[in-house]
Amino acid sequence: MGAWGVGTFENDDALDWLGDLTDTDDSAAVRALLAQALASDCLDAPDATTALAAAETVLSMLDAATPALAWHEEFAAWLPRHAAVADAGLGAAAVAAIDRVLGEESELRELWDETDDADDWRAVVAALRSALVAKLAASR
Repeated sequence: MGAWGVGTFENDDALDWLGDLTDTDDSAAVRALLAQALASDCLDAPDATTALAAAETVLSMLDAATPALAWHEEFAAWLPRHAAVADAGLGAAAVAAIDRVLGEESELRELWDETDDADDWRAVVAALRSALVAKLAASR
């Protein structure tokens, strides 16, 4: 999996995606990645890890850099320029993408289920989902 931990950005695919995102001055990649995750029949592991990265990015855009992203200097510079494009629709897409990652047609979920860290990974993903849902509820 190229993962060294259960956190959203503790894997190669998510960090590569984040690097590509911050190298551009375009937040459309976040929306596009979430749409891709929602449109695929079977979500492969790299797409699922980047979908989680996009969901964490949306949470940061709705509020402020999450602890998983606060350390990333390039993201800290990118975030203020793009936070305004985050809306309830983007937040809802992030929640739906997380649900896909946790669903039956997710290769990433299957891979984590084969490890001793499956419960920890699920807890991290569930916490991300809960934080997004709470932020969306508070903004209504």
